[in-house]
Parts: sequence; structure tokens; C-alpha cells
Amino acid sequence: MSLKAFRDSVERAFILQRLSELNWNVSKTAETLDVERTHLHKKMKLLGIARGG
Repeated sequence: MSLKAFRDSVERAFILQRLSELNWNVSKTAETLDVERTHLHKKMKLLGIARGG
């Protein structure tokens, strides 16, 4: 596994966990992660995250 693949898998798991904790409220999740909501949407698309995981 490459470093990028590992980083992506960890980041995906972390975002999914936070989304689940916050009932898939993307705005609140972005706020708790200290990122812009639009950036989180782009990251979710890049990592293949959609509602229902």
C-alpha cells in the first residue's frame, strides 16, 4: 500500500466517523474539522463518500 492510499483510507474513515456522529450534517462536520464546507464536499467526492457511506 502506498503512502497516499494509506492516508486516503485513514482520512476517509475519519470523515465517515465524524459524519456519522453528526448525523451526516456536512456543515457541522466541516466546522468541527475546521475546514470550509466546500472543501469537505470536494474531499468527500474525491474519497468516494456519499450519504450512507
